[in-house]
Amino acid sequence: VMGANDKIKVVVNGRREIVSIHIDPEFLKSEDLSLVQDALVGVVNAALTKSNEQLEAHMDKVTGGVKIPGIV
Repeated sequence: VMGANDKIKVVVNGRREIVSIHIDPEFLKSEDLSLVQDALVGVVNAALTKSNEQLEAHMDKVTGGVKIPGIV
């Protein structure tokens, strides 16, 4: 997931683990630390949400839409 005008990229896998974080060095130089930290939190949360949505969509496909408690 890209955020902060494509200055931050976060990759999350299906196990809800952060795989990588890339922050544009120019963004770090040009912005206040607290703004960068807030932006990073927002992008990480967006990446985790997208990962959950993709996992749920995959599970719906596999189970035919049947919700199995404790699976997701």
